[in-house]
Amino acid sequence: MTQDAGPAPGPGAVLVLGEALIDLVPAPGEPGTYRAQPGGAPANVADGLARLGTPSWFAGALGADAFARTLEQRLVSAGVRLDLCARSPLPTALAVADPGPDGTGYHFHLRDTATFRIPAHATDVGLFGAVYVGGLAAVVEPAATAVAA
Repeated sequence: MTQDAGPAPGPGAVLVLGEALIDLVPAPGEPGTYRAQPGGAPANVADGLARLGTPSWFAGALGADAFARTLEQRLVSAGVRLDLCARSPLPTALAVADPGPDGTGYHFHLRDTATFRIPAHATDVGLFGAVYVGGLAAVVEPAATAVAA
């Protein structure tokens, strides 16, 4: 999926740095069945900002699998710019919801995924009015080093 040239960043634009991943959540009424939902706190923020009319650039990383295509389609359809998004042949990270009597736990499958192969964007930060950094990418390497930069 490609985007046109689109608007340039500026004082009203937000650079969102972090992960886009897939949440596997139990399907209601279908025991043992999980549904794949686009997720990742930063990707959700970029999506929400764009849907509210704020020019948003997602500076994460997307893989080359069907999950990555789902994430890309969701972001692009919301109006999120992916010009600064890295691409990788690795798979997309997964977060598996595990509901229990004391709440829902999550099991993360992060190792050797495209999701955390985020390049540093220190030179791009000044082009934006705000930068949002969050989620797992702030603490999971190799993304954490790029986020800190």
